[in-house]
Amino acid sequence: MYSDGLLVSHSIGDEENQLRISNGENEKFINFISTVPEPNIWEKTASFRTNITAWFILLILWGVGAALFNIIFNIFSNGT
Repeated sequence: MYSDGLLVSHSIGDEENQLRISNGENEKFINFISTVPEPNIWEKTASFRTNITAWFILLILWGVGAALFNIIFNIFSNGT
């Protein structure tokens, strides 16, 4: 962990580029990791809720479009 909080880890198989933490920094690293909050159920389901909302809006727009098409079609078909 760098002084600015950046943690960089490279491929596990490459020992030259592996993350190295000295014994003195290990405790600070563990304390840092314990302060990172775990996502709650609301945060975990954000993409699902976004997808459901998008499909719901798309369904509403499709219904409004179909209704407008029906209204316009009835106006022009009754006039001839």
